Amino acid sequence: MYNLPFFLRTYGLIFASIVGLLLATLPGSISRSAAGFGDRDAWCYMLGVLTVISYLYKEQMEPGKRRMIVTTLCGAFVFLGGLSWEAFGVFVLIIMSLEFWEFCTAETEHNFGEYLIWVLMFVPGLYLVSPAYRSGYGFAEHVAAFMILPALTVLAIRAIKHLLLKYVKFLRPHPRKLAWTLTCLTIAVGAGYIYLQTNTFETTAFAFKESLLMQNVAELADPHFGYWIGRYGAIFILGSLGLIVATLYLWKWNGVPLAFSLMIFTLTTFLRWPVSGMIGETPCSILFLISLGLISVSIAIASTQKETQKNGVVTLAMLAWFIFWVALARGGKRYDFFIGLPLAYGTAWLLWLSPAYMIQKLKEIQIIYSHRLNEKRVAATCALTVLMLVLFWNPLGGHANRALHAAAQMKRPIPGKSDLAQTFEWIKNTLPKNAVIAANWPHGTQLNVLGNVKTIVDSDHFLPHWIHLYYRHVHFAQDQYEALTFLKTHNVTHSC
Repeated sequence: MYNLPFFLRTYGLIFASIVGLLLATLPGSISRSAAGFGDRDAWCYMLGVLTVISYLYKEQMEPGKRRMIVTTLCGAFVFLGGLSWEAFGVFVLIIMSLEFWEFCTAETEHNFGEYLIWVLMFVPGLYLVSPAYRSGYGFAEHVAAFMILPALTVLAIRAIKHLLLKYVKFLRPHPRKLAWTLTCLTIAVGAGYIYLQTNTFETTAFAFKESLLMQNVAELADPHFGYWIGRYGAIFILGSLGLIVATLYLWKWNGVPLAFSLMIFTLTTFLRWPVSGMIGETPCSILFLISLGLISVSIAIASTQKETQKNGVVTLAMLAWFIFWVALARGGKRYDFFIGLPLAYGTAWLLWLSPAYMIQKLKEIQIIYSHRLNEKRVAATCALTVLMLVLFWNPLGGHANRALHAAAQMKRPIPGKSDLAQTFEWIKNTLPKNAVIAANWPHGTQLNVLGNVKTIVDSDHFLPHWIHLYYRHVHFAQDQYEALTFLKTHNVTHSC
């Protein structure tokens, strides 16, 4: 809930309360953040939220020492996130989206030194501390390209734009055109890199070509329509509508193309299976890719509007967060854990700010009169009424009810107080410290932590191909000699 003070400061108590309640009750936010969960998703999510929120917070501050301190903290969060997870670059791309927006819409270069400090807080450190950023390998083969290069690229094009405007006179009247030219060239180079490296993307957070092992991992399967309903109820619809309405509020008619593109993106993602049933899987996937292209073009159209509503950068950040993580979740269930924040933001926008905006418009055209109506009270009543229905009425999700099920059933303590727990305790107290147990990968982490012994494979193995080798040469061995040779190679002392 470390993001709530920011929303409280930016939008007020009711908006922040809606976001907080939804994040606390969404089963999708609970499943991988329960105490004792053997993965680091909650830690990475926390660092991602702190990174983006601290960046947005410093954007609302006046230049000075306090802004520099927050900028430094934001860079430190990126450094910690980069050390924690090879896919943390997605959160950096959210910030890069905002930097590109400011780069293309600003008439003059400003805060260059501040951005340089932010980059220096994590780029040199990650490169020096982690060998993955010097020579990628395994899961981290392309980690530098998605974590470090975007930040350095923005730094480079900002410097190029400043130098060109300073020394090339005929370009000075066209700063936006120059910025968009440099941006398009950058995007083209990035797309070319991805195209050329497509065959090397395997079993990573940016998986384009999944191995046979990864294809059998349930959490990387494509989510079906019932999955979204079970995890998010009506929130994935309300949140998406809220973000679409927000684009129209921010950019008026200039936002219509973006709203239309987001509608296609939402339909081909959350309603992927019903849509595929009507038009086929391939046309649905093509529409999804077209929607991503249309979103890019629509954002360019929206940027032609010189004035943006207050706090527009916050909505831009939530849009970028929504697009990146929902697009990844479309092809892998595990990434839906990270989409709760933009959905909660969009729902709060729809329930709280939309009624207030509509009431203000009705007052302007004199359909209703201010002396007869307290607009804030009416807006709050509408928002809280719908929120209560979303929380407790099952047809709209019933997230307060489902949260109890998610906490009690979806993430029950394992092994708890079962015989398995006693077995782990016996292993810890009985076996020697140098013991190595050959066990199936789901038990690996528990044997490591609770049994205090080494294993061949576990549920978060750095080299997943070993899991395949273990099953091939032990469970499906041709004879005893093959199995014993494999176990001997890994210094196995016990098996189960």
